[in-house]
Amino acid sequence: AQTMAPALPVRGVSLLSLALLSRAALPLRSPRLPNQPKRLCPSRSWEGRVLQRLVASSQERDHSFEVRRGSEGSPAQRRSRMLRPRALESKDSVIQEAHNGHFDEAFLSELEQLFLWRRDVRRFKRDPVDPKALETMLLHASIAPSVGNSQPWRYVMVEDKEKRRKVRENFQAANAEALADFKGEKAKKYASLKLAGLEDAPIHLAVFCDRETGIGHGLGRKTMPETLDYSVVGSIMQLWLSGRAMGVGVGWVSIIDPESVTEILEVPEDWKLIGYLCIGYPVEEHLDPELVRHEWQERLNYTNFIHTR
Repeated sequence: AQTMAPALPVRGVSLLSLALLSRAALPLRSPRLPNQPKRLCPSRSWEGRVLQRLVASSQERDHSFEVRRGSEGSPAQRRSRMLRPRALESKDSVIQEAHNGHFDEAFLSELEQLFLWRRDVRRFKRDPVDPKALETMLLHASIAPSVGNSQPWRYVMVEDKEKRRKVRENFQAANAEALADFKGEKAKKYASLKLAGLEDAPIHLAVFCDRETGIGHGLGRKTMPETLDYSVVGSIMQLWLSGRAMGVGVGWVSIIDPESVTEILEVPEDWKLIGYLCIGYPVEEHLDPELVRHEWQERLNYTNFIHTR
């Protein structure tokens, strides 16, 4: 199977670049950092496959690209120059033609099952994940909503063994520190929980927010700049549900020090770590969440969180 990117120790996967950005549009390093390495970018054949899947029902359309050229403008403006596939511009109309924006009861029932069966997986098989499944997950993550259509998500495939080891050590230190916050039975319960799948998960995916992106021209985030972070969370959720639908598990590791992990992975200083994901096929399937099953915290009725003013 064709690989998604060259086999390098750390592979940066900006989802926007998979379908929209040129190799020069979004460097791996921030513009203000010296000695920038060349940006890691999938091959054009990969970009073509992503675009083809985005408009699968419109295969006869022109998939040629219109490229904005030139080097004028600020660094942020230069980073936002994009490859603009004509086919992608008609994606919404293609979807509308296919579904007319309506879904039947059978679909809604299946969608509810997908929501119910989404789990935060901690126990993984070591079998490699089907590359097509991972491709689909990244594709679905890339069409998430984002403030000002800024698409600030930056996905980094962590493949280097030494970097993975350092991340595991960081988790162990942070987990020990968290354990110290609990006493008595609660501490024993915490110590018994499996809170990460870093040892066995075949894929480690670090997810960052590019807080200096020029894409979207700042629209919608003047008073709430944190909406960039929220946009990345939405992208992660779409990746999560997409994987669940194909039997691929995702576990979100939050018990790590974000600054240390950012340094370990050598990403631009203006990228903020949002989540570190373990991805692979789960060892077991459960309808109930692990923390409910092990009596850490029950799931409350949704009406507890609805208020009226």
